Amino acid sequence: HAEQLGLDTLGHPDADIVNNKALLRESAEKHDIPMIPGAVMYNDNDLVKAQKIFGQLEYGFWIKFPYGSGGDLVTHVDSKNNTALEKGIHRIREAVFQGYQQGEFGIDPKTVWSKEENIPYNIPLIIEGDARNYGKVIICGSNHFIINVHNKKTEMLGYFKQLTDTDGSFIGSQKFEPKPELKREIDIVSERVGQYNAEENGYYGIQGIDFFVLEKNGNQELYVIELNSRTTIST
Repeated sequence: HAEQLGLDTLGHPDADIVNNKALLRESAEKHDIPMIPGAVMYNDNDLVKAQKIFGQLEYGFWIKFPYGSGGDLVTHVDSKNNTALEKGIHRIREAVFQGYQQGEFGIDPKTVWSKEENIPYNIPLIIEGDARNYGKVIICGSNHFIINVHNKKTEMLGYFKQLTDTDGSFIGSQKFEPKPELKREIDIVSERVGQYNAEENGYYGIQGIDFFVLEKNGNQELYVIELNSRTTIST
């Protein structure tokens, strides 16, 4: 679009880094970013450990490819089904293969992820507990904000409620105005995520987080799901 308008872009952020769900999760503790419990899996040993931790959850868990948007590379796994994990990995692998084919990248997806392997080559998978295991879901939401490259300040652009299907998949969103206390919490956490993105990835500009607000023991708590370093679907 910039080229069509005759514009020069100030930077070309690497989506493999700035939208990487695994990198955000691994940096969350350092930057005091509250996230839904999960783990990053680099090999089959990690997968076995994660299955032991998350495999007994009442509402199951999600498996995510570290890239993708709009929920196209995530899948829900039912903990009560012994074959669900294998089927979940198969679903994501097939979605990745379709992405390579539809994108006409000229790369054989088998060089990225063998059908004989649970984990892709040099690309981790993320396992994340279903939010319902940790409290009553009050809001499944997202927002949109800017980190200014000149003064490093955060500017909030909008807040949204995510609309999901019965299986938790994304189907749309609507704008909403959080109550003051929740708004402050969203803004504080968003600023931490933005600072992570600036400090760790060198990214400034438009971005947003997806989050859950859960009710636990009478209190409401905010948990980040992921970071989108782009103009979001909601906006």
